[in-house]
Amino acid sequence: MLDDVVTDLDAAACRFPGLQALVDAGTPTPAPASRPRPRSAAAPDSPALSPQGPELNMRRLRALVAVAQCRSVNRAADRLHLTQSAVTRAVRALEAEWGVTLFERTPKAMVPTAFGERLVERASRSLGYLEAAERRLGSDGSKGLVGKVSQRHLQAVSTIADFQTETAAARQLGISQPAVNLALRDLEALLGVQLFVRNPKGMVPTLEGEVIIRGAKLVLSEMAAGVADLAAQLGQVRGRLTVGALPLTGAHIAPRAVMRLARQHPDLRLTVLEAPYDVLLKGLRCGDIDVLVGALHPRMPSDVEQEHLFDDQLSVVARAGHPLAARRTVALDELQACEWVLPFRRARARNMVEGAMLAAGLAVPEGALEASSVALVRSLLLESDCLSVLSHFQIEHERRQGLLQVLPVALPAARLPIGLMTRADAMQTEGLKALLQALRSLCGEHAAPRPRPPGSG
Repeated sequence: MLDDVVTDLDAAACRFPGLQALVDAGTPTPAPASRPRPRSAAAPDSPALSPQGPELNMRRLRALVAVAQCRSVNRAADRLHLTQSAVTRAVRALEAEWGVTLFERTPKAMVPTAFGERLVERASRSLGYLEAAERRLGSDGSKGLVGKVSQRHLQAVSTIADFQTETAAARQLGISQPAVNLALRDLEALLGVQLFVRNPKGMVPTLEGEVIIRGAKLVLSEMAAGVADLAAQLGQVRGRLTVGALPLTGAHIAPRAVMRLARQHPDLRLTVLEAPYDVLLKGLRCGDIDVLVGALHPRMPSDVEQEHLFDDQLSVVARAGHPLAARRTVALDELQACEWVLPFRRARARNMVEGAMLAAGLAVPEGALEASSVALVRSLLLESDCLSVLSHFQIEHERRQGLLQVLPVALPAARLPIGLMTRADAMQTEGLKALLQALRSLCGEHAAPRPRPPGSG
């Protein structure tokens, strides 16, 4: 399975500035020739779709939603102020692009098929994201963003935001830089606002740009998930999922869960990102990331849902063989004279550590070494007599190998609530459901009481 793990640091670093690590696991593997593929009654000859889905046409999606809601092409045409033939062509074009039948035609109504209902819901959500973005810009909808925006607009602003220059965005999209510039200028003219400003580091979104970028990313993510929905109709678990691993415990849970899931569903494309909390939360809220794993936050935006799974314990940690390691008890005042290595000062993990130390009556050392990652903290501990505060999960391997040791110092208020964070309105694919279950299962194993060794009483 380790042979299937590949690394894509450059692309991930562009999308998530400040990224510390990325593990991209579960490279898609072709199905064996001898294994028959499940066939859909509605689409026996469904074409292979790109991970992003067919070319995005918002007018067709509006027609799709209207027909599903009205159960009639005629009534949908009246609602949209279009001709009946235009609506019919839109629905047939979508069926051809997706390679499936979206409606059962009966004398009395147009009834969505199973996949049709799923695509209608995703289309409705996509239209809603654009309408919400237009409202946030202060528009009453008269600009007609939903009716005029195209895939090239959405991809241009999304990719420029990720790669910070038009040239890099063009390279990523496989088109020319003038084409990217034209799409951006066209969208800015449509909206009547500037979406990016240029500075020495590249292109930075304006406040209006942030609104449109988030809407664009959510639409693109929603329609890409439609490809996974279609695969599920054929009995396959496919798609691309990204897990954000928060500092402390999350960075150790996520890779394990991803490896388990990659073994179960080799056609899933799985990515693990470790980055600062603010970066990962922004990625989650705009659809770039599917789930965050780690310490739960006391104040979370209303569009993010948290699920508590277990409590991890923070402890004072030192290398094996440390002068204090053999002691049965260690007084707090003895720790004041020790050297310390702690998380970087602006990191949320630092706030957690300092809070635990202060609650135990232990003053935070002024001259502590600072490290930007847990891996650096562990390395510094192994090479010195420094102390640190880490969770049990973070040093599990080092404890088993006899490299690090928990000192007998009580930190009574140092329990971390660990869990999952997802978008509250997320319409989960089968792949995401399997990923969440893998994370829950792994956390349940960690939270379960460990069996006592024989004879321990």
